Amino acid sequence: MYVFIALILPIALVVIEICFVVVVRHINFTTSPGSLLALKSIKYGVVGVALSLALTIAWMLGYECLTGYNTGNAPLGWILFYGPISFALGQIVALVRWWKNIL
Repeated sequence: MYVFIALILPIALVVIEICFVVVVRHINFTTSPGSLLALKSIKYGVVGVALSLALTIAWMLGYECLTGYNTGNAPLGWILFYGPISFALGQIVALVRWWKNIL
């Protein structure tokens, strides 16, 4: 269940961002274009994924060095859970920064 939510979260945030752009255009705010939001969303999503991957690798190396045990399924956990959630968090940051430019 959690994996499904984690995998669908970035797609749900794309829908939310589209709704934000439509609402902003409907109430005639002077706004930066929706394409800027899309570019920021992708850029911040990639930054979020890169940071979480670096932290996961660092944690894996530290765990193996300290305990001597293999981290096993940590890469799978990152692919199915931490990676998509990190991308979604990057999308949220992009949406907030875009919204601050409007106001």
